[in-house]
Amino acid sequence: MNTNNTTTITAPAKFISKLSVQEKINLLMQVWGAMAPQDKFAGMSLSDFRSATAASHDTRENLQLMHATRKGGIAKRIAADKDTAALLVSVAAGVKADPFFGVNSALYRAMGFVPANERKSPSATTHSGTAGAAPTEAAAAPTRSKGRQDLMTRVERFIRAWTKFAPESSFAGQSLAGFTAAVAPSVTLRDERTKDRVSIAGTIAARNIADRTTSKLIQRVIASIKAEADFGPDSSLYRSLGYVTASERRSGKRTKTASAVTPPAANTSAPAVPA
Repeated sequence: MNTNNTTTITAPAKFISKLSVQEKINLLMQVWGAMAPQDKFAGMSLSDFRSATAASHDTRENLQLMHATRKGGIAKRIAADKDTAALLVSVAAGVKADPFFGVNSALYRAMGFVPANERKSPSATTHSGTAGAAPTEAAAAPTRSKGRQDLMTRVERFIRAWTKFAPESSFAGQSLAGFTAAVAPSVTLRDERTKDRVSIAGTIAARNIADRTTSKLIQRVIASIKAEADFGPDSSLYRSLGYVTASERRSGKRTKTASAVTPPAANTSAPAVPA
C-alpha cells in the first residue's frame, strides 16, 4: 500500500500520449519507482511490469546494434568498391595495351566496351561480318559505357570474359584468380548487407508486436491507477505521468507540481533508447 501519496515529481513536458512506447515505459517505471514502489497496479508489481515490457526494450536495443553494424558494413563496402573500381580500370587498360588482345579484341568487347573499330565505323555491324549470321558471344555483349553499368555487373562481366577468352593471361599484374580474390570484398559485403536488411526487417516486426502488447499493458496500469482508492485521477502519481487530473479539468487550469523528490535519471535495467 502507498505510504507517501503526497510525494510529487515534476510532470513531464509532454502528455504521455505524445511519448514513444519506450519513453512511456521509462516514465512509468520512473514515476512508479519514485512514488509507489511497493504498490501493485493491474495485478503487477514494478518488477513484474519491467519484465513484461522487456521485449519492447530489448528489440530496440537490438535494432540499435544492427543499425550500427550495418552502417559500419556500408562504410567498408564503399571503401572496397573504390578499390574494385580502380582495379577494373587497371585491368581494362592492361587488356587495351596487350599486343595479343587490344582495343579490337573479343575479350575487350565481351568485357562490355565498344571496340575501336566500332567507334570509327558507327554503321558497322556488331555481328560476325556476314549479313544474317548469328552474332558471336563477344558481339552479343552489351556496349553500354562502363561508367553507367552497375559495379557488380561489370565485375561479373570481366570475370566471364576473362574466363572465356584469356584464362591464363594476366593484365595489370593480375591473374584471373588474383582479380577474383581482389574483388571478393565488394561481393561478400553486399551479401552481408542483404542479410542485415532481412534481419533488421524481422526485428522491426518483432518490436512492433512487442510494442502493441506493451501499449495495452501501459493502458491497463494507467486505468488501475485511476481506479485505485489510494491514488485515482486526482493523485500526484497520475499527474506525474503527464495526465490532467480531474480537478484541473474542472478548473480549466493545468499547473505543474513542484518537484519534491529527484527521480532516477533513467531505469538502469531498461535504459532509454530511441523509438
